[in-house]
Amino acid sequence: MKYETNTLFFFCIIWLILFNLFDLILTWQWLKGGFAIESNPVMNAFAGSLINFVLAKMLLVTAGCLVLWKGRDKLIGQIGVGFCCGVYAGVCMYHLLAVAWMMLFY
Repeated sequence: MKYETNTLFFFCIIWLILFNLFDLILTWQWLKGGFAIESNPVMNAFAGSLINFVLAKMLLVTAGCLVLWKGRDKLIGQIGVGFCCGVYAGVCMYHLLAVAWMMLFY
């Protein structure tokens, strides 16, 4: 059972990283296109430079993934990775809806 739990957890971590990359690319496009502002004060501090933005976002999310991975055998870690995947999936859906809206109305 532990193997299956670790495998599922690993794939959730991979999805978090993929969701993060998708969010990073689209957020940068929205910011530089003037269609949005960065509401996260931590990331807003890095929004002036693509390199800083990418490094900060990847570092912070990777650090979070490492914390989740360390807690993979605990219930809180399993709930945490599921919650984070759900939230990030929602953020990505929001991006996709915004893209669809832009295609229809701009």
